[in-house]
Amino acid sequence: MIPKFDMYYEHLHASFILFDNYLKFLKNEFFNGFILAENNNNSTYFFLFEGELQSAFSVSGNQTEAEILLTHDFFIPKDCYISTYRCPHKYVDYFSRFHAAKLVYNNVSKDKISPEKLFEKFKKDQFDGFIEKHGTQSSPKKSYVYFDKGDIIGGLYLDKKDGIFESELNIDLARENITKSLFSIYTLGTQVRDQDKERSLIIDCFQTIFQMMEARTNPSDFSLLWRKSAMELSNRYGFLDPLIGEFQYKGQQLHLYEKTNIKPAALGMNELVYRIAERLSISKNDVKKIKNNYSSILAAYEIRN
Repeated sequence: MIPKFDMYYEHLHASFILFDNYLKFLKNEFFNGFILAENNNNSTYFFLFEGELQSAFSVSGNQTEAEILLTHDFFIPKDCYISTYRCPHKYVDYFSRFHAAKLVYNNVSKDKISPEKLFEKFKKDQFDGFIEKHGTQSSPKKSYVYFDKGDIIGGLYLDKKDGIFESELNIDLARENITKSLFSIYTLGTQVRDQDKERSLIIDCFQTIFQMMEARTNPSDFSLLWRKSAMELSNRYGFLDPLIGEFQYKGQQLHLYEKTNIKPAALGMNELVYRIAERLSISKNDVKKIKNNYSSILAAYEIRN
């Protein structure tokens, strides 16, 4: 479950809001946080970093239904209510991945897994995910402990603060809390991530941007331009040096050497496409429109719009 943070706007009725204009307003505010649109038992989350949409997904009950492609053509039901919460960007990154949460262990008791050893393992493995403590007869509401790279970053106690995120948790109390009932473990981390698929998606994203930019100019001129721009960035991103050959774009296909680390490569390609776009007088919004369709995977590699 995604907790609440500092309230920015609360319970605005969608019939009185032009949602696209509201997004533009938050963009001008360089807003960090998320929008929650609620309708009956359905909730839709829109996560923003410095005003730019980073990811969106819908939830029905406690089940994530679908990630939403960020095309800016959103349908917001007129009978829903919209609330907006402000939070630091590190929480935007963390909670924007919740649509990809995977259940690792269900209905676990302290007799099967020692909380002390579990927390030690999380620290050692740099675990990304959360523990969901189930309700009991005396305390029917659930509670949550959130982990980022093995460290506790906060928690949520539904019977205590009405869903408000608590950034400072005592580790001993957190361990004690999960021993009081059954609990489940969910992961957001690399344990369930398909690295090959992620690499393919990132390459596909920047290949699509290259194809869009090439179509705006002469192909031979574009070849010279991207190579010149890549060479200028090669001091920081060595793989971009055209003479090395780790990165190539030819025949509308982008190729990245299989042993090149995808994380710095993604950052380098991101800088490269904006440098090329500027020289071709292509709007940043044209680049962002394509990147929005890959927002979740880009966010996982700390790439912003």
